[in-house]
Amino acid sequence: MVHNVAIASMTGARNRGCEALVRSIIDGIHTVIGRDAAKISLHSADAKYDRKIFGDDVAATYDAHPLSWPSPLRLKALQGPQIRMARLAEKTLLPSEKPGAISRRSLTALSDADIIVATGGDVFTGDYGPSNFRSHCHILHLGKPVFFMAQTMGPFAPAEEAYLRKHAGAIAMCTVRESDSLEYLQKIAPEIPVHQAADVAFLLPSIDADAARRILEVEHHFPIEGKKLVGVSVSAGIVGYRGAEGKVDYIGETAKFVNELNANGYAAILIPHVQNIAIEANDLFACTEVLRQLEHPERNLVLSLPLSASEFKGIVALCDVLVGARTHATIAALSQGVPAVAIGYSRKSFAIFRDYYGEDISKDLAIDVVDMTADKIGAAFAIAQDMPRTTDRAAEMKQRALTSFERLKTILEAA
Repeated sequence: MVHNVAIASMTGARNRGCEALVRSIIDGIHTVIGRDAAKISLHSADAKYDRKIFGDDVAATYDAHPLSWPSPLRLKALQGPQIRMARLAEKTLLPSEKPGAISRRSLTALSDADIIVATGGDVFTGDYGPSNFRSHCHILHLGKPVFFMAQTMGPFAPAEEAYLRKHAGAIAMCTVRESDSLEYLQKIAPEIPVHQAADVAFLLPSIDADAARRILEVEHHFPIEGKKLVGVSVSAGIVGYRGAEGKVDYIGETAKFVNELNANGYAAILIPHVQNIAIEANDLFACTEVLRQLEHPERNLVLSLPLSASEFKGIVALCDVLVGARTHATIAALSQGVPAVAIGYSRKSFAIFRDYYGEDISKDLAIDVVDMTADKIGAAFAIAQDMPRTTDRAAEMKQRALTSFERLKTILEAA
């Protein structure tokens, strides 16, 4: 029997964290359920780009920007005729559809799925506002079981908590990636079946060390022999997410920290883990701004070529420490046992670090961007650089991440 699995809530693989999530979900389904036992469709806000990234690993990729979904009542009214039209169009010529919209083909594929797997990591939180949360929740109105996979959930305003409880019957399973979300959901919506797993990106494969060195030394002309490397994931949007504009000189403080690294014999690899079309959401511009403020920019490198999430992960493995303002850049480090420092804007970073390192150590390694200074990053880095690699803990988290796919398999086999 072939199971029809739809992956939804994908904003696009230009965000390498989103790529890491979807790549890991695809690989997990193939590994645990079987490549020939699952037909996977991907519903993305950046479908044309993602078709190139995931290729034949998915049966189809559809345009489905969450913010373009109609209201639940409108969706219910349109669902029947939209689906009939889309099925007819599959047999003829499908007219071009507006980019960035929920396409008729996407609606058809979601409605035909055996289960909808919601990815996104933190899209089902209150971090980006109630309208963003509800737009992603439209998958709960299609009459299909939904699996929230390895999510950070909440906290929500009371109205969103009530909304989630109202539609809990559509949620076949929710696995969360940290204990804060587990405790929160058990408190506000005990009717939702929830279990703690780990972020599925712990399972993301990495390129090997020789391939990573080639990217640095040959493709970027940056010899690393004898150098002590520190990965620095720079975020273009972190200050805006936390409402800290004008309060924190994020770029300036990051540059001061890198200057201190250079003074102590380290070279920084500046990592643009998100490269969206919009400049304000493109880390390559933020990395460049940091580089321009350095006293010795030639001692450091911006990874300026288009690299995959697995290639970034391989480069992180060459570093002594990773200082990350992007969650999945830090997970690239944690999943390989590389000591990491997190600069965060929401509880997801702090909760993931607490579950990985424990309460005492995580408090010293996770920094709220509102309170971020070069000195605070330096103090956290001093602790991280003296830590051994945590390969055993990384292996434990990978096993925990696999449990999401085991639960998915159980649901599909029981259907």
